[in-house]
Amino acid sequence: MSNSVENLVIVDQDQVPVDYEINNYNLTIFTLGSNKITIEYETLALTNKEAEVWSLNINVSFVTKLSLPKNSTVIYLSEMPSAIDTIENIITFTLYPNQWEISYILPPSSIEDTDSGQTLIFIEYFAITLGAIIITIIGLLYFFKKRKPNVKKIFKAYPQLSKEEKGVIQFLADNDGKAFEAEIRERFPDMPRTSLWRLVRRLERLEIVDIKKIGLENQVKLR
Repeated sequence: MSNSVENLVIVDQDQVPVDYEINNYNLTIFTLGSNKITIEYETLALTNKEAEVWSLNINVSFVTKLSLPKNSTVIYLSEMPSAIDTIENIITFTLYPNQWEISYILPPSSIEDTDSGQTLIFIEYFAITLGAIIITIIGLLYFFKKRKPNVKKIFKAYPQLSKEEKGVIQFLADNDGKAFEAEIRERFPDMPRTSLWRLVRRLERLEIVDIKKIGLENQVKLR
């Protein structure tokens, strides 16, 4: 694996998380009799950008399907793929085992320098300024009315919660009701990753928390 791996999730054929270890660039999975393993993660290590050109470099060890961003224009292929498909302006390559380099560009967004364009910019500027004022007022009102989540009420409504689950809920409440999964892992270092992953998903199923993706991380927020 690369040195840039985020939101790694490994599940078996029943979508149950399995334990794993990462040592340098090696991933070891403890399958415990599973006959199918699905690995999903996010990485910034496969692509780089120079001027307007994006380049992807990947060493493929098995037949792989690769999809580029929507409306991409390919300007370089190191080899000819086994197949090329285009669905709804998304190009998908079928790659055979090899070292691949693919370069592409994305369509630029531009505003014409005309009177109508200048008027549009002025309207947008006015709208943004007005929106910022409204957001500031709402933020101030929210700040003064903000209340700390009622943890005792949650515990009373869900008596089946475990000690660990109550600990995570209390941590979220003390952290303005929300935290990234990485922050929760740091707060509870003795809890295995898969156990914590299951715990958070259980709280989501119980409708105690919501999970929202922000950037490359998941944010857990008390309802």
